[in-house]
Amino acid sequence: MDAYFEWTTPAAIPLDRNGPETVGFEPFLKEWCERPAVELFATAAARYSDRVACEDIDTRLTFGEVWAAALRLAAIVDAAVPPGAPVGVLLPNQASYAVAVLACLGAARPCILIDRNYPQDRVGRIVRDAGLAAIVLRQSDIADGFLLPAGPLREPLSRRRDATLINDPYAKTLPPWPNTFALQLAPADAWHLDNPALRRPLAQFRGERVLAAAGIGAPERFFATLRAAGLAPETRALPDHYAFERNPFTGADADAILITEKDAVKLGSWRDARIWVVPVEAALDHRLIALVVEKIRGRSPA
Repeated sequence: MDAYFEWTTPAAIPLDRNGPETVGFEPFLKEWCERPAVELFATAAARYSDRVACEDIDTRLTFGEVWAAALRLAAIVDAAVPPGAPVGVLLPNQASYAVAVLACLGAARPCILIDRNYPQDRVGRIVRDAGLAAIVLRQSDIADGFLLPAGPLREPLSRRRDATLINDPYAKTLPPWPNTFALQLAPADAWHLDNPALRRPLAQFRGERVLAAAGIGAPERFFATLRAAGLAPETRALPDHYAFERNPFTGADADAILITEKDAVKLGSWRDARIWVVPVEAALDHRLIALVVEKIRGRSPA
C-alpha cells in the first residue's frame, strides 16, 4: 500500500493562550527581532526588576537578581576567555542556568550547552571537540568528583591523600572533607621588568592609568587581586600560555602595565618601560604546615 502524505496548516494559536485573563497581553514589536536577546532581557529586568524570572525547587530569582548575577559572571567570562572562544555550560536544570547563558551572551562568547546526564567521557569529548576555553560549573562539582576536562579535578576523589589543598579564589566554603584547606595568594611589591631591583608597593599605582594584563588560566583572579589592593585598572585577558612574541601593549594608553610573573618570563627580545611585574606568594594554613611537618618527621611537631 502506497503511503499518503498531506500537508496540513496548523491552527493559529495566540501567544497568550491560557495566560492570565487579568493581565493584558503586549505583542512583541517587530523591531525586537533585530535586537540581541541579552538586550531584550536587560529591558525586561529594568521594567520588572522585582518579579520572579525563574525558579527551581531550591531557588527563586527575580529579573533583577538574574541580570545582576549575569553581569558579574559576564565580567569574569570576558576577563578569562579570549574573544570568540566558546564557553560550555555544564549545569543542572536550575534557576542559575539562565544566568550562565545570559553571561555568555553578554560577554559575546559562543555558548555550548552540555547535558549533565551524559557520561563524563562523553562530556570530555564535547569539551575537546568544541575547543571550549572555559566551562561554567557548580561549586559542588568539586565534591561531586567531576574530572578534567568535564570538571575541575585532575584525579578522582578516591585517590588516597593525607590532605586536600583547594586553589579556588571564588570558593566561599570548603567541601566537608578531612584535612581540607584553602590556598590563598598574597601579592608583594611590584618590580620593574627592566630593573628588577626597582620595586613599588601596589598602593603607589593608585591614581595612575594602569593596564592589568594576564595570559593565564584565570586572569580575573589577578585582576581581583589588584582591585583588592585599591587599584582600578583597565584589564586585558590574553589567551592562556600567551607567547608574547610581539608587544601587545603598543597602543595601550597607560602609565603602568602590570603583569604576572608567569607572563614575565616569556618576554624576550622586546621591552616596554611601562611594565611592572606583580609577584604573589602562597599563604598556607598553619594547620596544613603542621600536618606536612608531622608527615615528614613521622611525629607531631613540638
